[in-house]
Amino acid sequence: MYELDKENRAVLLEALEKREGFLKEIADEKKINGTVPTSLTASGDTNFLEMLEPLNGSAEQTLQFLISQAEAAGFDYNIFTQVSKLSNGKNPYGLNSTIGAVIDYFYQLGYFKKAYSIEDILKAYFSYSGNNIGKLKVFLSEFRQDKSYHKNIAKLEVMKISKL
Repeated sequence: MYELDKENRAVLLEALEKREGFLKEIADEKKINGTVPTSLTASGDTNFLEMLEPLNGSAEQTLQFLISQAEAAGFDYNIFTQVSKLSNGKNPYGLNSTIGAVIDYFYQLGYFKKAYSIEDILKAYFSYSGNNIGKLKVFLSEFRQDKSYHKNIAKLEVMKISKL
């Protein structure tokens, strides 16, 4: 039992060290590139379009590509427009996982600038789309374990979208 615990701790430590190195890389890149938000929303958040890696020199073209891919995947919601809340004030079932899957999938593929975290991107997305998730910190800690998230990721993976 102690040996297994020792092995598990070593694996966990290695994973944390890799993550720490990745975060340092991003921080260094921010310093080198001098990334500063150039366009802020009324709430003071960075504009969603500013976070996108431009396709053919245009962030708007990148956004149109993301919208077209989300539509082609056949999701129940157009997450790039404001989706109506239920009568109890909550999001419709599956909306949060669709948002999480689309943003996370394209984040992992490099369609967003490396200088921004997934949390920054989601905050800007909420401002852009008018959609919202009640407790963002809770959502961020749990959304990748959701079954609907995995179904939505599978829909995107079938489309074989290339990495930037």
